[in-house]
Amino acid sequence: MKRLLFCCPARRHLLIWRRGKACRGVRMSGKLIFTILVALSASLGAVRASAEGKSAQILAAEATTLYQAAAAIVDPQERGRLLFLVEQRLDQISTGWPQSVLAAQIAFGQFEGIDVARLRAEAEHWAAAHPSDATALASARSAAGPAPDRAGGLVPHFGGPPVPSFLPDPAGTQKPPAGGGPPAAGGRKVEMARLEQVDLVRKLRDSVAFIYDPVKGGWGTAFFIDPTHVMTNTHVVAGGSRFVVANRSMGVKSAHVLFKGMNSEGNGIDTAVLEMDGWSNPAFLAFAQPEDLVEGESVTIGGYPGLAQRYDKTYDQFISLIDENSLPTTDMIPNVKFDFGYVQSIFVNKLDGTENVQNSITGTGGYSGSPIINQCGYVVAQHYFSDRLSLDPGKGATTVDTAKFSYALSAREVTKFLRAANIPFTAAPGMCPTGSPG
Repeated sequence: MKRLLFCCPARRHLLIWRRGKACRGVRMSGKLIFTILVALSASLGAVRASAEGKSAQILAAEATTLYQAAAAIVDPQERGRLLFLVEQRLDQISTGWPQSVLAAQIAFGQFEGIDVARLRAEAEHWAAAHPSDATALASARSAAGPAPDRAGGLVPHFGGPPVPSFLPDPAGTQKPPAGGGPPAAGGRKVEMARLEQVDLVRKLRDSVAFIYDPVKGGWGTAFFIDPTHVMTNTHVVAGGSRFVVANRSMGVKSAHVLFKGMNSEGNGIDTAVLEMDGWSNPAFLAFAQPEDLVEGESVTIGGYPGLAQRYDKTYDQFISLIDENSLPTTDMIPNVKFDFGYVQSIFVNKLDGTENVQNSITGTGGYSGSPIINQCGYVVAQHYFSDRLSLDPGKGATTVDTAKFSYALSAREVTKFLRAANIPFTAAPGMCPTGSPG
């Protein structure tokens, strides 16, 4: 005999439906009902992802992250502001997915360890004391677009019309479109030290992200240049305006394109800036001083090369789940791949006049947009192209998907673009010292 369970938190009744029989109610304690909700949530994880859509789970993850950040803050004003943002996300879940397990947890008053009633009291107290700030935050959240329906995908409006390119002229006189970022913060102090290889890898692992276009199916690599902005190549985001951005530190998020440096004809610089949708990452990379780029310098790259898809099952798992409108778990997000090499040549590209860096790193498709860092962990270049070696099988050779030479835009060119676009970034205060790490 099949039985279906329904929970009514407001009345604290568990309703048991038996096929062909009447519905009967059983009075239960609030603690027991919440236990049942949690059990249902855990056991129906796959169903929940399908029923609620990935946006609800992203909102839930954002709410939890913001709440944890608020718990560590002493300043009552800043704490209240973060709790107000948490309340907004909970309200979006309740409104957009009223029949979901997440909404039921919120209605019952306990959500992912959050006391919802207490949260609302603190958030409303802050909003009453700061009405203009509360209105601005609410308006900004509303401007991001309404919550999608259950078939709407990870976040609303993935893909979208391509963002027009922004091509700063060499003199820097062209102004960015309205809505550009705050003034560049290229003078912030950062600590200088040569790092061990394991520390370079750790630095890249936390600040590099897999960027995926669920509409067209392509992917590349992005990296954080401050807590809320990532960079990649223009050709990675040429076909849309909003993309999936993920790594194992932050989970699966989304970001929208702010500026592209190259137009559809290929004119300009092959770099682009995206802004995260309602989320920030404390791990980001700083840029090396232009003079710190020297031939023979050892460099490290972190990214998501296409060759890895042949052997790493997480690539197919991640892409399949996103395409099926399901949220991948953290262990299904591809891990960053690393490679090591040295600067072979620094030259001016005859096609566009930009300073390019030829390096010995083995590049493949998927590395596009990856940061290349020096021994101190600062970005000296951004990978954009690999000259693949294709040999004729008819002459006894094979065709391979690795690069004989890899090319990158120098940090000088990338930061020039960021300044012209008015996007904040951090620059190293000096040269990377020579000698052994430490």
